[in-house]
Amino acid sequence: MDANLDILVSKQQKIIDDGAASVCLDRISNLPDELLCQILSFLPTKYAVRTGILSSRWKDLWVSVPTLDFEVHFWREFQGDYDKHKLKSFVKPRMKNLFEILNRILHLRGNLRTKKFRFVSSDHFGPNKLFDLMDVVARCDLEVLDIELTSDSIRDLPWCLFGSDNLVVLKLSGELELDLSDDVSFPNLKILWLKSVKYSNDTSVEKLLSGCPVLEELDVNRPGEDNVWNYVISVPSLKRLTLDFSSLQGDPDDDDYLYLSESESESDSDQDVKREHHLFVDAPKLEYLKLVDHMSDDISITKMPCLSQAHICVEKYYYMDEGVKPYYESDAFGILRAISNVKCLCLTGYTLRTLVNSENKGIPIFRNLVNLELGFDSWNGPEMLPTLLRASPKLETLYLPEGIMCPGERDYNVNEDIFFEYQWKPPKEVPECLLSSLKTVEIWKLCGEEEEELKLVKYFLKNAVVLEKMTIVFHYFPCHDNGMDCFSVKEDVLKKYPRGSPSSKLRVYTPVLVTKE
Repeated sequence: MDANLDILVSKQQKIIDDGAASVCLDRISNLPDELLCQILSFLPTKYAVRTGILSSRWKDLWVSVPTLDFEVHFWREFQGDYDKHKLKSFVKPRMKNLFEILNRILHLRGNLRTKKFRFVSSDHFGPNKLFDLMDVVARCDLEVLDIELTSDSIRDLPWCLFGSDNLVVLKLSGELELDLSDDVSFPNLKILWLKSVKYSNDTSVEKLLSGCPVLEELDVNRPGEDNVWNYVISVPSLKRLTLDFSSLQGDPDDDDYLYLSESESESDSDQDVKREHHLFVDAPKLEYLKLVDHMSDDISITKMPCLSQAHICVEKYYYMDEGVKPYYESDAFGILRAISNVKCLCLTGYTLRTLVNSENKGIPIFRNLVNLELGFDSWNGPEMLPTLLRASPKLETLYLPEGIMCPGERDYNVNEDIFFEYQWKPPKEVPECLLSSLKTVEIWKLCGEEEEELKLVKYFLKNAVVLEKMTIVFHYFPCHDNGMDCFSVKEDVLKKYPRGSPSSKLRVYTPVLVTKE
């Protein structure tokens, strides 16, 4: 950032032109104050202040900037052996000084309006300082408020102090506890982010959302238990929704993944263990949905007729007497039915696994779907692919970024590690999309040594009669001892496969090979 200031200062230097000294035109300083303030609003406040050294023209300009942006991490400046009390004593006076500076800035600004306030800190400070911060915020008639407190203390956020009829964007991140005992009103709020936030109870979420009548974008990240069992999102005006409920259980394929056995849940005397997490979404005007959920025990989504793009990752597992059992079951199909009007759809490998293991096979017809991205189901391979192709009569692009056989990225020879035996079972009748609309197929991480992979590639080349381009990206693995370029061999084989579309182009990308010693 200091380099940018150097560039501005360099505009002031003298140059030699045609043997005579002339002053370089300072075009930036000649801009109107309003435009200069808009430019400075993209800088953190401390850098905007530093521009005052450029000239008298810039000296007090920063005072009129409509943005206050502070990012402080005083603990990083602490030197010596870590001691909690010493660190607190080090941070406390610096935090006090910061709030004095904030108050001084507001005094200098007078009646000038502050449109945006951003405050990021990883320092620990008590509730009194939080109230001091909110007191500063309350004196600004804000449009954008962005607070990120990343220390591990839970703070009761005083909502009443920053209620603003003009607030358009509200972003809260950190273990801030929202206790909405009173009704909250944000009549003009359009964007709301809640990251790692805790709540006093279920009704806190409902009260907050009900107080946002024109909300268009909601982004929620739940790191774990947050005192909410029924997460209800009922917002008629909502257009974009991002929900990340993934952190409670983590990655189902990891060894540390949290499973809950049926016997443990029944015998546990703790009432909270027996309670279930529920997610309910009612957003009829939604256009974009990203749902990552390994937390909820029950997911219910109402019909979304306006949805254009969706990313779905849902899976939850329990140990049962007969082994590991997939959860959600019909919920996953219910989600698909609710978003059946979608145009662009991404289903992760976890979602595909849930669909395969469910007894409910009610896949809807995606009559508007043109782009489909599928993750890799390491348990079942491409078993869901034929069903999804039949359900997508207007599909134009199919993207398989994680491959169709290889169980994930490997740093060693994947051919020696493939232990899943998949079979590509093509549908009895060629799906409608292959006969009329599928133009692009892209497959990554192709091993090239698995017969089932080659069968699938051959099927698409032969039956996709309007195919324009197929892209194959081989998966990296070391070359054989004799140094033979096995990818070149496979590429020759692929190019000889019969084509349903004579004009289709096959593009094959191979990695840089490393010969074994």
